[in-house]
Amino acid sequence: MTIHSTAVIQPGAEVGSDCEIGPYCVIGANVKLGAGCWLHSHVVLDGLTTIGKNNRFYPHACIGLQTQDLKWKEGNK
Repeated sequence: MTIHSTAVIQPGAEVGSDCEIGPYCVIGANVKLGAGCWLHSHVVLDGLTTIGKNNRFYPHACIGLQTQDLKWKEGNK
């Protein structure tokens, strides 16, 4: 596992083996990240989020947070 010195992993977060956590990434306390995942840089994983193995997240991805589109309603297509 490689974790950049500027990454923040909150207590309680579960990070699988062989993960690469890039600069300025933030992983919340209730996140479970599977083995072999790669977070490039500036990635935020938060909320009650479980992610399987071998996923890649690219710069500025935000997963597990409230949508920025405030008019979006669950079930909209």
